[in-house]
Amino acid sequence: MKVEFTATALRQLSTIAEELEAFSPAWAAEVGGSIERTLRRLSDHPFSGRAQDVPGVRKAVVLKGRYLLYYEVLLERGVVRMLAIVHPRRRRPYRDG
Repeated sequence: MKVEFTATALRQLSTIAEELEAFSPAWAAEVGGSIERTLRRLSDHPFSGRAQDVPGVRKAVVLKGRYLLYYEVLLERGVVRMLAIVHPRRRRPYRDG
């Protein structure tokens, strides 16, 4: 499946990249690679994430940095759409269902 991002998820991803790059370019690269691997896994196995309290929304955890990827699967379009990307210390937009 193809992976798409909402404007919110893209903005959050950009902010994460900027913050990590300022902290440590090496760590930013590691986390970025881990996010990319998680996105590939979701592309291949879109229902591998945990269901959330809002119907249709799922959550995947990125191994490095523990970032949370909230997404929905749009089967009719063959798309996994990223809704939000947040660090677990920040306010979460959804809860485990």
